[in-house]
Amino acid sequence: MSSLGKTFIVVNLVLSALFVGASASLIGTSQEYRKKFEDEQQAKTELEATLNTEKADLQAEVGRLSDDLVRKDGEITSLKADNATRLQELTDARRQNDDQNGRLESLSQKINSLEQVFRTEQSRNESLNNTVQQLREERDNALDERDAAFAAQSEAEDGQNQAEGQVRELEAQLNRVQDNLDQKEALLAMAAREYSIDFGKLSQPQPDMDGLVLSSSYADGTPIVIINRGKSDGVRVGFTFDVFNGGLYKGQIRVEHVNENSAAARVTLEGEGQIVQGDLISTRV
Repeated sequence: MSSLGKTFIVVNLVLSALFVGASASLIGTSQEYRKKFEDEQQAKTELEATLNTEKADLQAEVGRLSDDLVRKDGEITSLKADNATRLQELTDARRQNDDQNGRLESLSQKINSLEQVFRTEQSRNESLNNTVQQLREERDNALDERDAAFAAQSEAEDGQNQAEGQVRELEAQLNRVQDNLDQKEALLAMAAREYSIDFGKLSQPQPDMDGLVLSSSYADGTPIVIINRGKSDGVRVGFTFDVFNGGLYKGQIRVEHVNENSAAARVTLEGEGQIVQGDLISTRV
């Protein structure tokens, strides 16, 4: 056998081996592809089932969405109608608002005018309040003065009542003393005529003495004067005092009744004006 034939045979053997190997490889690969194909078919079937389920769900969802869309269309239609109504109401409200704005502007002007009047009245009110406060203070002061005057008047009335009581008591005493004095003077006159006695020569001079008139009474035509001098000062019945006030001579009084610190006298000589409380008395003028 030639070398070419041997080479050809070797080549054929190699090619056969390669074919067998390739065939075996192809067979293994085919089985892998078949297995893979079957797996893909199974996955496809499952995917189709899943897709069909999802499709059914989507169709149901589409149905629901369609119903919702119809309902929404109805709601949109209703909302459009409501919107038209609201738009009309808004238009009416805007027109009313414009009217209200006009009225508000007019009211604002009136309010400004009233505020000006209020400020003016407030200023006047403050002035009146100040005046009222001053008048109240003056009234309170006047009330205080009135109360003080009433108190002084009440005190003076009490003093006057006491003085009048003393005057009445002194007048009664004076009348009794005067009666007694008249009797004694009558007896003395009779004794002087009978025994030719000059009582003027027997009398002692009265001491120098000054004082004040406490009160006076010209009732019943018999002027009675109460002075602030009595037994403790050495005053005795029969003492005479001249009465004056400044440069005004008011007359002369004679003591008719003597108490410890005061005495009652009657007017024996009238001067200018009546004798009143506060006039001065003196045994020397």
